[in-house]
Amino acid sequence: MNDVISFDFVFQMLFKPCMCTCNIFRVGCLKLFNSTKCCSFTLELNVTVVPTFSTIEAKEAIQEDVNYITSPYVKSWNSALSRFCKQGQLKDARHLFDKMPQPNVISWTVMLAGYAQNGNMEEARRMFDTMPRRNVVSWNTMIRGCIQNHRIEEAYQLFVTMPERNLSSWTLMIAGLGNAGKIEVSRSLFESLPQRDLIAWNAMITAYANNGRMEDAHHLFGKMPKRNVVSWTAMIVGYSKMGKTEQARQLFDKMPERNVVSWTAIIAGYTQNAQNMEALQLFSVMQRIPIRPNQSTLASAVNACANLTAFSCGSQVHALVIKMGFESDVVLQNSLIVMYAKSGGTGDAEQIFNKMSSRDLVSWNAMLAAHTQCGMIEEAEQLFRIMPDRDDFSWTTMLSGYLQNGRTEMACGLFKRMSNPDMVAWSAMIVGYEQNGHNEEVVKLFAEMQRTGIRSNHPIFTSVVKASGSLALLEQGKQVHAHIVKTVLGSDLSVENSLIAMYGKCGAIEDAYDVFDRMPERDVVSWNSLILGFAQHGHGKMALQLIRQMQLTSVEPDHITFLGVLSGCNHAGLVDEGWHYFNSMIHDYCITPRAYHYTCMVDLLARAGHLDQAKDFIDNMPLKPHAAVWGALLGACKLHSAIVLGKHAADHLLQLEPENAAVYVELANMYALAGRVEDEANVRAMKKEKRVKKLPGYSWIVVKNKVHTFMVGHPLHQKEEIHAT
Repeated sequence: MNDVISFDFVFQMLFKPCMCTCNIFRVGCLKLFNSTKCCSFTLELNVTVVPTFSTIEAKEAIQEDVNYITSPYVKSWNSALSRFCKQGQLKDARHLFDKMPQPNVISWTVMLAGYAQNGNMEEARRMFDTMPRRNVVSWNTMIRGCIQNHRIEEAYQLFVTMPERNLSSWTLMIAGLGNAGKIEVSRSLFESLPQRDLIAWNAMITAYANNGRMEDAHHLFGKMPKRNVVSWTAMIVGYSKMGKTEQARQLFDKMPERNVVSWTAIIAGYTQNAQNMEALQLFSVMQRIPIRPNQSTLASAVNACANLTAFSCGSQVHALVIKMGFESDVVLQNSLIVMYAKSGGTGDAEQIFNKMSSRDLVSWNAMLAAHTQCGMIEEAEQLFRIMPDRDDFSWTTMLSGYLQNGRTEMACGLFKRMSNPDMVAWSAMIVGYEQNGHNEEVVKLFAEMQRTGIRSNHPIFTSVVKASGSLALLEQGKQVHAHIVKTVLGSDLSVENSLIAMYGKCGAIEDAYDVFDRMPERDVVSWNSLILGFAQHGHGKMALQLIRQMQLTSVEPDHITFLGVLSGCNHAGLVDEGWHYFNSMIHDYCITPRAYHYTCMVDLLARAGHLDQAKDFIDNMPLKPHAAVWGALLGACKLHSAIVLGKHAADHLLQLEPENAAVYVELANMYALAGRVEDEANVRAMKKEKRVKKLPGYSWIVVKNKVHTFMVGHPLHQKEEIHAT
């Protein structure tokens, strides 16, 4: 809203003048507006602003127009224009500009800069084209505006057509082209420079560093006739971006002088590369020197504490933030919210959020993530509803919160409300469904995502492959594998491991081995997936051969490895080998056997006919025997017609799982095989009396990228043309 305010009030708001300036300004306004009463003079203004020029550019402009600019009323107009533009009130600035009887080149350039910095490049270009006279500062301002608004081609064309250039013109264009990734053009300009100052050298080094060309940057850095803190810091930032923190630290240690920016660069580099302890150690050294940290330094320290979930350390940095007077800095407040949330201090995070005088979207998203990470879904829902604005991150955070807490239906409803979900949202849904065991939905969602044209990422592929393996959908898994190859995302350990597991579960063991054999690197999951695949399909000797190969590498077996090996021994009836690896797990690798290891050993011994040994093994277990152990013994007793021991195992099973219908069925079948018809009838009558029902079996097929599920006893599928058989 435009306010009509007295001249004195406007003047005091726009400036902090001395008495002489006040008198000059008032005289200038008397001349401009032909008013006779300064104190009651009014202007229609909406007090606003514009970016100022650099000191060098301002001096050049003044020298070109020295006679005209010394006129006091022109200086006053230009100052007012500048302040309006800086506040983004371009209409008021233009209104003021249009009232000027004789705007000079600075007046035009101020307006030009105002339009450019506020993103109105079309109007900036119109003003530039209609300028009655331009100087090098005007050209540089237009070029700077194009670069800032990502119009690099237009900026370069302006540079090429400039009637004259100064060193600032060259440096501006070198830096702009470098930031836009046009490094060769940037280098060509640098080499064409008639003379180079330190700023030009730094611009070229920064361009190389920003584009990951650190060899070129290092070479140029070595040729510099002179270096300053900016030169060294640009190299540190470049190495840090590439993850080469050792080289960055070596340069930092060699710096002849350091300022807060160079300290911040190395600390931030460590934090960004997950070397959080190193970041905090260096931050502590910085405190002892002492060098006063700025907001960016403190934000990096807070982020390091967040990554380490170091509540105590984070609280100390928070105290330092308050001590230094930065507690109202929005970026720092946002970082503190994230830190407290990750460290389990949701109450502290909420306290900071509630006290914030101004919040941006990052603040709301940080608090939303804090609630979802701690499982406070109701609080997250309430916050999500009252958010003044939402972006893709907000929606995806809420989706992930629902899925992490098992609320898949709520996640599905929210996902359907999204107008145009991006890859991150699709990834959250697909990964979340897979983690919640909704494998059919994973396959359906993936097919739907493909129809939208959204590209897949590694987590999506991993989840779809896992779901295909869990459903034993070999053809579906092969299609996804082919899609992975076509996308050329590069090798990913998680995806390759999921492919091995999928092929193993589907019985395509040769395909599993082929994926394993082609892997550039393998971890324990890679070995485990293949060992389990061989074991599950009766290739016990191959499983043993694999663990022997594994033991020759630097990869150490874990409890899953031995589960696969024992399972392989079980399927192949290799009792002695089973005992060897069970004991090796305990004594050679100091791995405490878990319940499933004991189950495998009981199954191995009992199936091989060593029923008494299996019974003794159960009796001497350090763990209380669980249902799977007794179930393994019962199954073997049925196989070997060991009626008494089988009844003993069944009794224990029914004490643990009285509603398990499979126990009654297994016991009845054991009696039937032994010809004990009366005992069989009694068990079946007991099952009927207790109204225990066996869960129906399911099967599924994929038709046209859709999963169709069938249940035993239901002859018709939801589609009439598909029948269960």
